[in-house]
Amino acid sequence: MSRLSDQEYLLSQQYRDASNLNARIQLHLRFSTNKQGWQQWVFEQFNLPPHCRILELGCGPADLWAENLHRLPESWDITLSDFSAGMLERARANLRLSNRPFDFKLMDAQSIPFDDESFDGVIANHVLHHVPDRPRALSEIRRVLRPGGRFYATAVGQTHMWELKDLLERFASHSADTWNERPVIPFVLDNGADQLSPWFSEVTLRRYEDGLVVTEAAPLIAYVQSMTSRPASLDGKWLGFRQFVERELATYGVIRITKDSGILEATRQDARVAGGGCRMKSKPDCLHCSVKQALSAARAAGVDEVRQLEAVRAAVAAMRDFSLDFTPAHNSTLALRAAHEALGNDDPFAAQKRRYNELALRMYPRLKALLAAAEDRLEAAVKVAVAGNVIDLGLLGNLSGHDVDIEGTVADVFSQGLTINDLPALRAALHSARGVLYLGDNAGEIVFDKVLVEEIAATGAAVVFAVKEKPILNDATAEDARAVGMDEVARVISTGSGEIGVPLAACSAAFRQEFAAADLIISKGQGNFESLDDVPAPVFFMLKAKCEVTAAALGVTMGEMVLLRSRAWAEKRSGKRGEKGQGGVSAQAPRGFL
Repeated sequence: MSRLSDQEYLLSQQYRDASNLNARIQLHLRFSTNKQGWQQWVFEQFNLPPHCRILELGCGPADLWAENLHRLPESWDITLSDFSAGMLERARANLRLSNRPFDFKLMDAQSIPFDDESFDGVIANHVLHHVPDRPRALSEIRRVLRPGGRFYATAVGQTHMWELKDLLERFASHSADTWNERPVIPFVLDNGADQLSPWFSEVTLRRYEDGLVVTEAAPLIAYVQSMTSRPASLDGKWLGFRQFVERELATYGVIRITKDSGILEATRQDARVAGGGCRMKSKPDCLHCSVKQALSAARAAGVDEVRQLEAVRAAVAAMRDFSLDFTPAHNSTLALRAAHEALGNDDPFAAQKRRYNELALRMYPRLKALLAAAEDRLEAAVKVAVAGNVIDLGLLGNLSGHDVDIEGTVADVFSQGLTINDLPALRAALHSARGVLYLGDNAGEIVFDKVLVEEIAATGAAVVFAVKEKPILNDATAEDARAVGMDEVARVISTGSGEIGVPLAACSAAFRQEFAAADLIISKGQGNFESLDDVPAPVFFMLKAKCEVTAAALGVTMGEMVLLRSRAWAEKRSGKRGEKGQGGVSAQAPRGFL
C-alpha cells in the first residue's frame, strides 16, 4: 500500500499533528506567485445556496474557514471532520475565537456517520489521495448529499512541482543516495473526473494558476522533510541536501517550481433531477467479460502465458473497486487499465486495429455498391453501419481466437433487419438536423460508419465524428479515423476520455459542448449505449446486443440488432413517464424489421 493511503502511517507520523502540513503550507505562503492565496480561491469556487448544510472531510487545521471567516454566510451550518484527533484539535484552536458555531467530528471518509441526504455540500480539500478505498468513500459522499448537492474535491495534477522531483533526482545522482520518496499519487486532476463520474452525473474541473519562486534553502528543505518517512535525525543526508540546494540558489538566484492544482466540482443528480431514465448498471455476469477482455489485451500484446496471467491477475485485483452501481463499461475500463499497466503497454491492440482498418477499407467499394443498388440509400447505409458493429473486429475477430465472415455478416444484416427499428424517427430527425454528432466505436468498424457518415453529409448536415482520446480495447482513436479517411468526410474530434463508452462526466468540456449543441447524435456500440441510455438527448443507438445484460436492458434477445431512439429524450419531449424496463429503456419499445 502506498504511504499516501496508509492509514497507520498517516495517523502515527504524517498527520499526528499539524507540524508536517504547516511546513508545506509555509513554503506556499512565502513563495507562491499567486497572491490571492489558495484557500481564498477555493472558497470562491463554491456554488452553494445561502441556507445550506456543509460537511468538510479531512479539514486539517481548518485553514479554509479561518481564512474566509469574514465571507461566511450566517446561515451556513458547517461540520468539520478529520480522522486525526490531533488535526481536529488544531482546527478547534484555529476557530475558537471565530464566534461561529462550527461542529467537529472525528470520523473516516469511508464511513460517514450521517443520515442519507443530510448535506447540501461536501468538501474534500486535498484529501481523496489519502483514502484507501475511494469508491467506498465516494459512495458515502453521494449518499449523504441531497439531490442537486455539490461535492468539491481539490487535488494536484501530474505535473505538480515536477521541478522539485527533478531537484531530488539530481541530488541523488550526485550523492549516490536513493532516499527520494515520491509515491505515485492515486487521485489527481488528470484522472479525478474519471474516478468521480460513476457517482456523479456532472463533473467540472477548474485549475488554480500559481507557481513557486523559492529564494531560501531552509523552507524548501523543511518541505521535503515533511514529506518523507525517514527521520530528520540523519543529519549528514540533510546537510548534503542543504548544500546542494544552496549551490543551486547561488548559481541561478532562485528555484522556480511549477504548481498544478485545482478543484473538481461534482453534482449529485438523481434520474428524476436529470430528467432521464435509470442508468444501466452492472451485473455479476459482467465480471467474466472483463477478465476475457484483459486476456484478449495480453494476447494481442504478444506476451507469453506468464505475462498473460500477470495481466489477468492485475485485472482481477482491480475488480475490488467494481460496483454494481457502475456501468459495465466503467467496470471494464478499470480492469483493462490495470491489465495495460501490468503489460507496460498502453495500446496492446494497435497492430490488430491497423489490420482491421485495412481489411475493412478493402471492403469499402463493395459497401458503397450496396447503397448504389438500394432503393432506399439511408436504409442501406444504416444496415451497413450496424453490420460493422455486429462484426466487432476486436471482440469477435482474431483478438479472441475466432474468424469472422465479414461479407456473410453484412448479408445477414441485410436479410434479417433490425429487431428494434426507429428508422422513420431517424429519417425525420435527419431531415431537420443541421449538425450531427456521430459517436464512433471500434477500429475497422469505422469504415462501415464512414458509409453512413457520407450519406448524412450528402443531405447538407455538418457531421462531427467523435473517437477516444487514448486507446482502450480496440476502440477507434484519431489515428484510426485518419487512417480510414474519416477526416475527409467529417470533422474528427476526441471525447477527451479514454474510458469505454461515453461517460459525459469524464469527457472534456469541449466535447460536452459539442454533445449539447448537436441537433442529432448517433451512438454506435454497446459501451456507448451503457453510458448514455439515461441521458435526455437526441440520441439514436445503433448496436448488436452482445451479452445478456445489455439484451435485457434493451428488451431484446442476445444477438439481435437495434436502431433505437433514446427513450429518455422521448420522455423529456413528451413530459411523460413510460413503464421502465431494466436500464431505462421502455419495456414497450417498438419492434420491427428493415
